[in-house]
Amino acid sequence: MNRSNYPTIISLVLFQLFALQCIQTAEPNALDSAEGQGALILNALLTESSSSSSPTCEDQGGKCLFVTAGINGDIDANGDGTWYTEADAVCTAQRPSGLSGEYKAMLASSGSNRRASGGGFNWVLQPETSYYRYEDNALVGKTTLESIFQTYSASFSSATTGNYWSGLTSGYSAMSACASNCTPGNHWDDSTNGRTGCVGSLNSTNNTTAVANGNTTCDQMLPIVCAQQ
Repeated sequence: MNRSNYPTIISLVLFQLFALQCIQTAEPNALDSAEGQGALILNALLTESSSSSSPTCEDQGGKCLFVTAGINGDIDANGDGTWYTEADAVCTAQRPSGLSGEYKAMLASSGSNRRASGGGFNWVLQPETSYYRYEDNALVGKTTLESIFQTYSASFSSATTGNYWSGLTSGYSAMSACASNCTPGNHWDDSTNGRTGCVGSLNSTNNTTAVANGNTTCDQMLPIVCAQQ
């Protein structure tokens, strides 16, 4: 060992002995004060760590979307024609605990209850609004003045695969091919394989298939997409 380091080493040892003696002879109140200061510092560090956590979709300056569990085409369980209120109730019941506010089902019919095209009625997307998916905060897209997506930056979901009930054809229309959305009378009130409903793709960023990916039989268990209001 280099002898020139001896004075530094001796100084460090003496300092540690002095510090130990101070701790042993300190008044209890002084120790309590030191512990209190330590608690304050620890709380400050924990608060800073919490405040620097990743932002949620609600922090992005737009609105959120999430995907429910699968349900069949008999959404209007009461059979009174108000399928949209029951679809919205599914969104409310399955809203993730990390989200707040009101959510409604991005689901349409060719009737007058809820539609996106033709001026829209009771539609759930807002004009010129950015929408983010809840699962990872990815930007799905920004709606047009007509409150529809024409381009997509991300799909409606990356965690859930397959189709979802949309009730829409290309261009967000619910007419013609979707006129019989799971219905023998009212819309969305039949869960048999003798009826069909229009579906969209949860994993597509194509401006057609994202909302209009054909149709499937109404006994299938498919999710719906819920939009923040």
